[in-house]
Amino acid sequence: MLFIANMNDATHLAAIGLGNMMIIIIPYSVMIGVNTALETFVARAQGRNNLRDCGLYLHRAILIITLIYIPVTIMLF
Repeated sequence: MLFIANMNDATHLAAIGLGNMMIIIIPYSVMIGVNTALETFVARAQGRNNLRDCGLYLHRAILIITLIYIPVTIMLF
């Protein structure tokens, strides 16, 4: 972005800014959505003092986030 800003072309700078914003926002919103559901399940399992379920939810969330990020990565490339 620094090199584009030095060219004094507002359209190129706007295009780079929008592209950068989409690359940051799309994966971040997916991650926040999945982790919000995880927080609910882990809090309930911890309230029952069931640490095995806490670990199980964590590993399932890692798997789901990984599977979700594969198509998101392909889409962004």
